[in-house]
Amino acid sequence: MMKNLLKTVMVIVAISFCSCGSGEDKYAIEDALQKEWDISNSNSAVGAVDCNVFSVKVDKVEGNTVYVSYSLKSQYASGDKKIVKLKDAKLTKDSNGNYKVESTGY
Repeated sequence: MMKNLLKTVMVIVAISFCSCGSGEDKYAIEDALQKEWDISNSNSAVGAVDCNVFSVKVDKVEGNTVYVSYSLKSQYASGDKKIVKLKDAKLTKDSNGNYKVESTGY
């Protein structure tokens, strides 16, 4: 009995750990990318003064790694605004359900 219960718990944990790309995950992915861009821009003398990550699309899931494409709207100190579409951003989901940006894409 205890052995079957342990197997069930392990399967549930494995499924929840690897379930990248759900609706909730898209918001978490968007948030992780936004934070990464905010940090990157604040550390750069020529970085955008404001940026917004939007239209996140999950392209591929491999275990706890997810690859996404998304759009990034940036505004610079000069007043210039740019929207770019980025692809192949790589994020890894940890056991707590948090995403770490490995690559912001290109």
